[in-house]
Amino acid sequence: MSAETMYGVHPGLFKSEPPNGREVVRSLFCGREYELQYCTSTLRDSMVRDGEQSRDFDKQPWIIHGESRAGKSHLARRILTDLDNGEDILSFIIPARERLQAVKVMETLFNKIANEFTSRHSSRSLWEKAKDVVAESPETEVVLDIIDKVQALSHSVEGIDLTISATTKDAFEVGGSTSILPGILKILAKSGRQNTDGRTTVFKLRPPNADDYVNYCSLIIGVLRREYGVKSVLVLVDDVDLIEGYKDPEQNGRVQRLILAASLIALHQIPCVEVVVTSRSWYAYANKEFQELVNLYDFDMSENEIVEIYRRRWKAYAPRVPGGFLNEDALLTAAQDVQGIPGVFLQHMDTAFKSFLYEKDWGPRDYDWYLKVFVRRFTRCRDKHPDATNAIQRHVEAGRKQIDVRENNIFQSTMLENDFAFQSYHNEHTYFIDGLAEKVVRAVATMDDTQQGKN
Repeated sequence: MSAETMYGVHPGLFKSEPPNGREVVRSLFCGREYELQYCTSTLRDSMVRDGEQSRDFDKQPWIIHGESRAGKSHLARRILTDLDNGEDILSFIIPARERLQAVKVMETLFNKIANEFTSRHSSRSLWEKAKDVVAESPETEVVLDIIDKVQALSHSVEGIDLTISATTKDAFEVGGSTSILPGILKILAKSGRQNTDGRTTVFKLRPPNADDYVNYCSLIIGVLRREYGVKSVLVLVDDVDLIEGYKDPEQNGRVQRLILAASLIALHQIPCVEVVVTSRSWYAYANKEFQELVNLYDFDMSENEIVEIYRRRWKAYAPRVPGGFLNEDALLTAAQDVQGIPGVFLQHMDTAFKSFLYEKDWGPRDYDWYLKVFVRRFTRCRDKHPDATNAIQRHVEAGRKQIDVRENNIFQSTMLENDFAFQSYHNEHTYFIDGLAEKVVRAVATMDDTQQGKN
């Protein structure tokens, strides 16, 4: 294997975050075929068609939950890929991890929906201009004005005026019983103060909160349905439980999670909208307002499926590089270490591969080499993060795989997080240790004993 070919490998080869892009999401998806089929069928059956909700389902947001790094986000993206046709069914993916505030999550969603609306409007306007047709509806004009003003509000602290003119009101009234003016006025009234002279109404819009963004999204989606033929909108909000990482009992993101949950529940009530969220299981059990789509804790991946993830990644991101960087025995043992959790496996592969790139010989490595990569990494961490490394060593020696960080998260923002300790599905302040970390600790202990014997 030449240096030239290996240096050209895609940097996302073993990135443990979920992939983006329809074809990449499809090609890298491995295992979980039953879960995919079940979730896709369930969600499709519950989707609104022409404004009618299926009577077989409650109007509650869906949740995909399970262990940390279990592949929840990739499964959710794969489901949306099967359902989104880009025409009358649309999907939007919003990451919540480390956004810190619920309003930031909802602002991201608003901007994506607004961009979809303006894109469709521009395409239709070009077609109408080419055909010498003028068919701009008053609803579209108002929505475009609202999008412009609301996006400007993200840089304003005082608010912005939005005017509904007499001409626009007259155009709405021509619609009679089908006019959406009352709905627009109601939404705008919720989002600021209003003054009227009987015909022209001026709204002083405040910087939006999370609920305001839900209302604006509802308005845009309503016009997408009415004017652009959209029948269903799928919204995936990823890692709702991780809007802010757990630090200690006083600062743990609980308030923002509650605000975000309330906004997503309200969003799901909008006709034609289906909300799907991913989280660890403790959050799903604590929020009864969410309806379980699937619990991945019940569906561990097999060792062969884990190894297949490696092969698919290599084929997708290093197609011109033959083979791989680990031999088959090393791959299988590495897959056994992670107890069926694909994201943990990918994290380990990413760490090991980066170490591999700094070596001169680029032939396939065995498991002994792989283990030594992490032994060196853990040893270096002992000086930088003694509290965290000591906690891992104590728990391994005691035969315990769960570490409670309720009083102080000793893993947050360290090199140990997501290499030796992973957030647990049990609760927000627990980490688990995988099989590789156990082997590393025992290897380090043997090294220490040997060194002490020499001294």
